[in-house]
Amino acid sequence: MNCYYQHSPVLLHETIKNLNIKANGTYLDCTFGMGGHSKLILSKLSNNGKLLSFDCDPDTYAYSKTINDYRFYYIHSSFSNIDKYLLVFNLIGKVDGIILDLGISFHQLTKSERGFSFYKDGPLDMRMDNTRGKPLFDWLASAKEYEVNNILKSFGDEKLSISIAKDILAYIEKNRITRTKELSKVITKAKGWSKKKTHPATCTFQAFRIFINNELEELSSILNISLAALSKHGRLVVLSFNSIEDKLVKAFISNNSHKNILKSFSKIKPSKQEAKYNPSSRSAILRFAEKV
Repeated sequence: MNCYYQHSPVLLHETIKNLNIKANGTYLDCTFGMGGHSKLILSKLSNNGKLLSFDCDPDTYAYSKTINDYRFYYIHSSFSNIDKYLLVFNLIGKVDGIILDLGISFHQLTKSERGFSFYKDGPLDMRMDNTRGKPLFDWLASAKEYEVNNILKSFGDEKLSISIAKDILAYIEKNRITRTKELSKVITKAKGWSKKKTHPATCTFQAFRIFINNELEELSSILNISLAALSKHGRLVVLSFNSIEDKLVKAFISNNSHKNILKSFSKIKPSKQEAKYNPSSRSAILRFAEKV
């Protein structure tokens, strides 16, 4: 269930292959990140093709400047606001393919001041768009135990959510948690180290990240937007890294397949070779569907 330490796009070629790119097509990369998918898509487009790449993380703007291409448009936006840009570009019902890579980027994890990593000490922020909303440490300062427990259960499948929530709130009563290492130590003490390879804080950090960024609501928004955006035979390709997101994507594709709006295909998982080369790919699931 963890999506940490993603050094390069997982299932990159499988993702692009199943986007079924048309040379003159119009495509959306809704999670630009460091530009891996966008660059490969552009390499397959003709002079008449078009790519709009979105990301809610303002840091990704620097990576977008490495692409000097008149067919490419970079837009700082959350999933839920993408429909506004589709109206501006007159793309409703005209998009040939949409990519969603839901994994956290290597850049976000290795930049300690972003507060995503339990291995690196930094301010306990976790916002994808750090120009908006509250950082996690601000929210935790006034959080209730039942709220923390619900978040850890719902967004992290954390079996020890009750004891972790109690310990976090007990710690906050004496010392306000403002650093990633502080939170990691509290979680580790509550859970204890196990023989498993995953860090004790993995599920809790995932849960808080999903909560602080409204990730499931944002994902639901872009999935619904995709139905209006896609042209006939347009493809939706989604790469998820935890069971919570994957269940949402699977249900969305399944429901719309039953309504004869989408045609679904079998999921794809990384090969043993990729999983060995890139451990963060082990939990990845690629799902894709075509608009009927």
